[in-house]
Amino acid sequence: YRQGVHWGGLLRWIIPLLLVLLTAATVHGLGHWRLRREVAGRRHVEQRLAEVTDNLPAIVYQARRAADGTLTFPFIAGDVQALFGITRQQAMEETGALLGRIAPDDRAVILQATAQAARHFAALSFEFRVLTEDDSQRWVRSQAHPYAAEAGAVTWSGYWVDVSEARAQADALAAAKVEAEQAAD
Repeated sequence: YRQGVHWGGLLRWIIPLLLVLLTAATVHGLGHWRLRREVAGRRHVEQRLAEVTDNLPAIVYQARRAADGTLTFPFIAGDVQALFGITRQQAMEETGALLGRIAPDDRAVILQATAQAARHFAALSFEFRVLTEDDSQRWVRSQAHPYAAEAGAVTWSGYWVDVSEARAQADALAAAKVEAEQAAD
């Protein structure tokens, strides 16, 4: 050997090392590109879902009751402001803000029904009154079906819809029926 670099031995190690590094960089770049494409696709789907649900006459939601009884709403889509008088973000972050809009008598019934449904992994179905800013009330129907349970927690997906007009018509019909029966006697 002469003093200096032995190029044959050096190339025998450098070329495979460079190929490994080039492969790693290519795989990383490809993975990054695929991740960005998937994120963009999900954002597009989320935007379409938001557009659809914002134009529905109902609000779709996901409710979760933890093993300790804590109720949360991880997902809400629709015009929450029009129905409950609070923003969607408030409703998702502060369950108390959403429950606070429900008439106190109805709130107790809802919480009891939710606890019972969680114990039996059952569907939720009830109507309740929402108190509005102008001291009037609005009737809301809720339907939800359980789809996941883990370690004592239950998750429901469902909807809320304003049934105030239908409720007013039913009440008027019942009152007219009572009046007609009284007049017949």
